[in-house]
Order: sequence, then C-alpha cells, then structure tokens
Amino acid sequence: MGEESFAWRGIHKITLPEGITTIKYYAFSRNCLKNVQLPSTLHYIGDDAFSLNDIESLSFYDNVEYIGCGSFGSSNWQNNLSDGMTIIGKCLYRFTDRNNTIKDVVIPDGVVSISPEAFSNKRILQIYSK
Repeated sequence: MGEESFAWRGIHKITLPEGITTIKYYAFSRNCLKNVQLPSTLHYIGDDAFSLNDIESLSFYDNVEYIGCGSFGSSNWQNNLSDGMTIIGKCLYRFTDRNNTIKDVVIPDGVVSISPEAFSNKRILQIYSK
C-alpha cells in the first residue's frame, strides 16, 4: 500500500488481501475505520498508517516486524502487539486513548528495540514481557 493511498476517504471497512507485505505512512489515515484485520503476509506498518480513525478492534499476525510512529494514533486500540514484532516505533501509543492511561502493556519476547517516546505521554499501570 502506497503513501496516503486511501487517506481522507471516509472508509468504514477494509479487507486487505493476502500478499500485502507493507503499508506505507498515512495509507489509511483519517477515515472511519473501527475494526481492522490485517493479512498474514504483512511485515511493515508505516508511520501514521491508520492514525485518526476510531479503531476499537485490531487483528494481525505474529510476522508484523515493525509498527511505525503513531500508526494507530487517536484510536481506542491498545496492547495488541504481535509476538513476532522486533521494533516498536516511536510514539506507538502517543494518542491511543483519550485519558492517557494504558492499563497493561505486554512486550513480546522477540522485541529487540523500543524507540524513544514509543509510549510518550502515557500513564502505564503495568508492563509485562511474554
């Protein structure tokens, strides 16, 4: 998916086919998405790829290796990190909920890097590792 491919289009639902490996920055930003299910072939989610939606439910597979800065910003989604993820991008949780509190964060075993500000401006109650 290219940069800003489907941004600002009022999209309520998407079905992404198998075979997609990369979603670039702002690809689905500023829509009306609530539930997102990503294909098993996806490895990379760019910065702000799904920002400014109302995502409540997010499903993806363990082979997602990178989630960029603000990828799911301004959504109610939180704490759905892939077991296969190796990098947590800067500002991943920056705007995930409106009260700036994340109850639990589970860091998958395979994570080798957490960028500065990945959880910026958040009150985290508990952090676990798998």
